[in-house]
Parts: sequence; C-alpha cells; structure tokens
Amino acid sequence: MRTKFTLCALLAAGFSAVAAPQFSLASQAVEANADAMKKRGEITSLVDGPKMTIRTVNEAAIFAGPQRAAELGTKLDPILFEDFSLFTTGSIEEPDYATNVIADEYEYPWWNMTDEYTLQPGWGSNFMYPAGGCAYMDANSSTWEARISSPIFDGTANGGVCVLRLDARTLDGMTSDFLIVEAAETNNCGPSWDVLASGVCPTVTDQWQTFEVVVQNVGPTSFFNIVISGGVEIILDNIEIFQYDLYVGIPELNNHTNYTGSTFDVSWSAVEGADSYLVNVFSVNEMTGAVSYLYKDEPVNGTEWTVTEAVSGETYYYTVRAVKGEYVSLESLPVEIYDLEAPEMYAASEIDENAYYVAYWNDVPSAIGYTYWAYADRVAAADGDMALTDLPLDDLSETDGSKPTRTIEKPDYMIYDEYFITESTQGGWKLRNGAPCADGYVVLDAWHYINGNGDAALLSPELDLSKNGGEVKLNVSLWGELTEGWNWDDEWVEFQTECAVALFTWDETLGDYNQVFLEYISDVEEAWNNYEVVIKGGTERSIIGLFAVRAEGNLYIDNVKLTQNYKAGETFRDPFMVQVLHPETEIEVNIPQRCGGSEIWHKVSANKVSYGSDGINTIMNIKESKFSELVKVGTAPVGVESITSVNAMARVANGVLRVANPAAETVNVYDLAGKLVYTNASGSQELSVVLPANGVYMVKVGNKTIKVIR
Repeated sequence: MRTKFTLCALLAAGFSAVAAPQFSLASQAVEANADAMKKRGEITSLVDGPKMTIRTVNEAAIFAGPQRAAELGTKLDPILFEDFSLFTTGSIEEPDYATNVIADEYEYPWWNMTDEYTLQPGWGSNFMYPAGGCAYMDANSSTWEARISSPIFDGTANGGVCVLRLDARTLDGMTSDFLIVEAAETNNCGPSWDVLASGVCPTVTDQWQTFEVVVQNVGPTSFFNIVISGGVEIILDNIEIFQYDLYVGIPELNNHTNYTGSTFDVSWSAVEGADSYLVNVFSVNEMTGAVSYLYKDEPVNGTEWTVTEAVSGETYYYTVRAVKGEYVSLESLPVEIYDLEAPEMYAASEIDENAYYVAYWNDVPSAIGYTYWAYADRVAAADGDMALTDLPLDDLSETDGSKPTRTIEKPDYMIYDEYFITESTQGGWKLRNGAPCADGYVVLDAWHYINGNGDAALLSPELDLSKNGGEVKLNVSLWGELTEGWNWDDEWVEFQTECAVALFTWDETLGDYNQVFLEYISDVEEAWNNYEVVIKGGTERSIIGLFAVRAEGNLYIDNVKLTQNYKAGETFRDPFMVQVLHPETEIEVNIPQRCGGSEIWHKVSANKVSYGSDGINTIMNIKESKFSELVKVGTAPVGVESITSVNAMARVANGVLRVANPAAETVNVYDLAGKLVYTNASGSQELSVVLPANGVYMVKVGNKTIKVIR
C-alpha cells in the first residue's frame, strides 16, 4: 500500500492554482474528482496537447490616460472603487509602517485584508501601508515586491469588457517600469484559474499619472491583481473597476477552415448594427516579438473572408474589429492559424514476395515529421462477434530496447510521458504516464493525474466502431493499487485506484474529438480481475481510452480485447502499423504474416511541434495536418513469414543501410573482418545507416544476423 496521497485543500499560490484531477484524449476529455468516495465526469473539447491549469487568453491593452474612453462607449457606474480614504495615518513621505491592514485569519491569501480599511470588503494586499489617504506599496530592495488584489466581481455584462483605472506615482526623483497588472477568472475560486490578461504599464514617474487597462472575456468571479516589483516604491490611489456601454460589439472569431498552405478561410459572428469589419492577419517573430502584417485593417463587408498569399506552414494570427458609423469596436482576441498542408501520397513500390514495400509522399513545408498509417482489411466470415483488438501486452520493451524490470511487487515510478506500444498485434496504441512491465502487462501511474496536471491513460488508435449501431464490447484485466491519505474532511482514509473508460468520436464541425461515453469501473481491487464494459456511441472515427483515476496509485492493465457484432462480408480496417514523427518522406513497410491475403491501405499526415507550459513543466504539443487520401497499396501475399514483432530486416538501398527493428532491439553492424562499424541501442524501430565503404556487412538485430552488400 502506498501512502503519499494528500488532497485536503485548494489553496491558490499566485496564479499557479492547485490543479484539479483531470484527464484527456488528445488534451482534455473528462474530469474525475478524487475526494473521498466521490467522482464526477465532464465533457470538454479535445485539442492536441495537454490542457493547461492556467491559460493566457489575451494580453491587456494598457495605455496612459483616459483619452480613449470616448472611443469605446459610455462609461458606466463603477463596479468597485477604492480611494484609500480610510488610510488616514501616515503620509507619502512617511508611511505608517506600524498599521497592519492584514486580518488575523483569512481563507485565501489573495483576499487577506481587514475590511475596516477599505470602502468595500474583500481586498487583499502584501507590503502595503497607509500613506495619508493613499496606498504606499513598499517594493524596496529588501521586500522587492508588493501587491494589492481587488475583490472578486462579476464582469460578464456588456460583452465581458472591464476596465481597471488607477492613479500611480513614485517617490521624488524615482521611476519604475515594474507596475504590473494581471486579471484572472477564478472559476468560483476553483482549483483551475484562467489568466485573462497580464501586462506592464508605461513608466511610472514621480508625477501622478492615470493608467487604464482594458480586458476582454471577464468572467463571473474575476479579479485584478496589481503588482509592484523592481525595488522601487510606488504610491497608488483611486482604483476603479468599471465597464462601458459599448458603442459597437466585439466580433467573436471562429477557427480557420479550408487550409491549403497559401490560403485559408476565416469567419466571425455578426455584430448587431455593424456596417463592415476590419481584419488583421499577422505573424510574430518568436525571437524579437516583432509583428509582420500580411493584411492590416482589411475592409470586409460580410462575416467571412479568404486569406490569400500566405506562406505555407507559417504561424499566423487574425483579429477582427466591427465598424458602425463613426465608431470602431475593440479588437477581438486573436485566433491562431497553426497548420500544415496535408501530404500527397505518391505511388508505393509493389508489395514483393516477402510482403515488403516502400511508401512515398511529398515534403510538406515546416513539417518536422510525419505520421504514417498502414491498414489491412479483415472481412467477417460469418455473422457474430468479431475481434477487433486483442492485446496480450506481452514481451514489451523499454524505449532503449532493454526489457522492463518493474512489476506489481517492485514498482518503478520512473515512467514515460508518452509510450507507443510497437510490439503489438495492432498499431497505434499508446500510454500516457505509463510504462511496460516485466510480467506482460502495462502500468498507469495516477499520481500524474491527481497531482501532475496530466493523464494516466491507455489510448487506442482511431478505429471504425460504427458497426452494430456503434456498440462495442471491451474486456480487460485490471489490478489497482490501494493508497491512503487525507480527504476533504481531514480524515485519514483509504483510496482505491480505479479505472474510467471513455469513448471519443470525431466531430467534423468542431474539427475535434468529443467524448460521448464515460463509465467508471469502480470495483477494482488489489488483485487481478476481469471486467467487461459495453461501450455505446461508436462511429467511423472513434478512440477508446482507459484512465487511472480517483487515487494516485498505480493501475495495471492486461489482456485488452475489443469485440463487435459484424455481419458476414463486413470489413474492419485494422491498423497494423502506425509510425509517429517519422523524419523522412518515405518509409519501409513489412506486412505482418497475420495480414496475408488482405487488401493493404495507407495514409500519412504531416506534423510540427510547438511548446507551451502547464505552469510547471514545458509541454511539447504536436500539430497534425489533415491526412492524405487513403490509398490502396495492393494485396499482401499469403503464407510468407514476413516481419513480425520478433523478426527484423535489413536492406541496402541507394548506398544506405535500412534496418527494420520492430522489437526495438540493439542493432550492431560489423564489416567482413568482424570490426564493429555501427551500434544503436536507442530502441528506434527504423534506422538509416551510411556504411563506410562498399563491401559485405553483417547486421545483428538482437539475436538475428542478416548479411547485406553495399
């Protein structure tokens, strides 16, 4: 039994709020609360890359002085106002350091002030002192940073546009470039907050200035946080939060569509009374931050427009403003166009007598790799249940080709962020925060789900589950670790690691997966048991996920089987090979013996990578283009002992040694004199080796030796 589970409070530390337990398919799918004896599930959008606990929605529009107020609309009565008239002691020159404005007890550090010092309750501060009707923010060289946080307020009216206005100055002769304003939606003080804006005000001098910060998409439980840092004290006064009755509404943007590389379509919602719209399309230099406009204030009469003359693979952003007579709306929040062209599949070589062929496609601009899928058609011989998937999960290897040593009795908490199961009877299965085990099963570490803002999941490839009305049967063996920890009521209790089964289907309108099914297997225990789940709602593009939930222990999985009722003659297109981030525009394919006599099909997509953050770790997100058309390669020969999960192959083509290494074993290459000229223990399943000279070489893949001639 593992004892390290603590889940007893949700205390925000800065904007890095404690992450709620959550898991996902491509990024975010369902949530399950891990408190004592309680679970819940939610449906959310799936976008590549993990959901961040904190996400920056937009940058603040910050400017000095109120001169732009008339451009936005009519100023409404303040939502919040604080003039520090109750800070009666002290002065700007001699602040009252003896007065403590912090309450003795408070629930959240953000809102920690005694209400008697403010006009409205609910403010918070740090290193702030009375200064004769002003707030002295003591960001000196020893404290370095001071702050004041507004009460939580509802900013959803009037299009969710809110303005923070404040007066600020420094002491005589000083300047500061570190007056920072942040805005966040707390989601009712929940565990995950949205950072709405973060920006630095223009230089603060020793003369009073008025600053305004305009923020969009403000929520029902939002607040502003004003931070002063850099070792310079700043005096604040007249903090006001208000809204405008906008003259013109702000367009709501849609995701782009019909990407071809040089063109793509953008669209937005109609704004009531708008005469026309102004569109900006631009790119941003990642190193310098410089903005380059492809189109600037392009006039458009309707609510959709085709962008032309784009550079294929370039990352663009677009914004829209609505025009109504003499008034122009605020600029919408930008939408990113981060895309790739779909590759074009070229004619493959013919499948030879050894069930071998080479696939080719074009090079896509800005792609760093490609995802290649190869399928074999399996035809139902009679009416009845047909096995779509049968994963015994035996003889798996670590990514370096070595054999795993972890077991239930000897667990290893060093696991993989993402692990593709290549030694399998079906391609494309992968683990998130999991690993193979020595005794022929896999483990998911739910610690990463409970505490690490990630998933612990076994995910299928995309499968056609549309037969039998979309109903498919899952059979699986599970063993769940029992843990101990504090619950929400500060009670020391046991937590059993359990399993959630989810189904995701592709939504063409959204361009994304939707979760359509969720069922918890709640009677998992510290013993192997077999379970059956009837999954409903399958379509032609479906993914099944098994998630470790509820406690932070290990969930062990074995013998995964999917069966579906087929009619005689119906075909299941079985992915026998899935290669992710393949670096070249060709790939050698060895068809498994089990696919003999099957029609073989293939397709490919392009990939590129971006990097983000979950507030703690750097996250790599893979962008995948649309797939090429699915193309038939040919028919696999029957009775040929071609490549399998324990066989390997080596060939020389155009002077380059190509090694197929499906078991991810160590590869050594020797010349005719027995000298080692190349070695690779990385576990890569495909290797390209430039041989040093013409001649005969012996290629040893694991225990198999193959002679090749250059």
